[in-house]
Amino acid sequence: MFSEITRRASFPKAAVSLLSNIRPVVFGVPVSILIATVVMSLVAMDGLLRVSSAINSWILEHFSTFFSWGTFSLVLTSIWAFFSPLGKVTIGGKGAVPILSKWNWFSVTLCTTIAIGILFWGTAEPIFHLHEPPGTRGLTPRSHEAAEFAMTSLFMHWSFTPYAIYTVPGLAFALAYHNLGKSFSLSGPLSLVLGKWVRGIGSDIVDAVDSNTEAIATVCQKSSADLDTETMSAERRQTSLWLKVILASLIGASAWAMTAFTGIDGVRMMSNLGGFPALLIIMVMNVALILLGTRYRAQLTK
Repeated sequence: MFSEITRRASFPKAAVSLLSNIRPVVFGVPVSILIATVVMSLVAMDGLLRVSSAINSWILEHFSTFFSWGTFSLVLTSIWAFFSPLGKVTIGGKGAVPILSKWNWFSVTLCTTIAIGILFWGTAEPIFHLHEPPGTRGLTPRSHEAAEFAMTSLFMHWSFTPYAIYTVPGLAFALAYHNLGKSFSLSGPLSLVLGKWVRGIGSDIVDAVDSNTEAIATVCQKSSADLDTETMSAERRQTSLWLKVILASLIGASAWAMTAFTGIDGVRMMSNLGGFPALLIIMVMNVALILLGTRYRAQLTK
């Protein structure tokens, strides 16, 4: 009884402590963008699609070359880090013990990095390239050559490249935080390069830009996924929208509650729950694809 009273009495103090640690710029700007996006999706979905699609098109038009060379450099950096003396450094220092087992790491990776990108683009990208291959290639839409291009592009974009994009910043952050004692934010590892420019308000700006970049990327991906709603009737579109909002809210709230209140243990538990079924599905689908490919090639040779 006494412990329960003590726990309840300490809850307001914990809440005040949590609120006092919130950085207004870093928290407020991306949350404002998120709220504005949700409201706009409810009241003006067509406008949201136009704006987010325009942003996505502008980014691709002006930064495609930079993205290509940048991602390739991250692949080379990952290879260098593996074979260089840096690959022998223990995250957390000598004697540090891993929190997660190898299976935990695998399941977390499977249910986070793979799910956030490959789940959508792993399907959307080859379908898009099959029906609309690049004009510079001179390929006929829905042809055998377009299908080969679609699959080769898929493996190029979603094999080593995305993991290099995740690995290099993650490794830099882990070493800066656990080994060098830098702050738990993007400005932490950047302070090793930029020094005083990412301290104080500079740190808030860097972390807010990082959060906003992720928010904008999410909006652009969401708009691409919802382009099919333009062909729906107004009634079906509104029903579909509210259904998505309700389901996403329930799933998001459940996942957030489990991970926020239990920390890394919650992440590990959520990933373990989804990791084995996901792995089983991947294995079954691989076998199915091999059988379908064999049958398809047999028909071509007839």
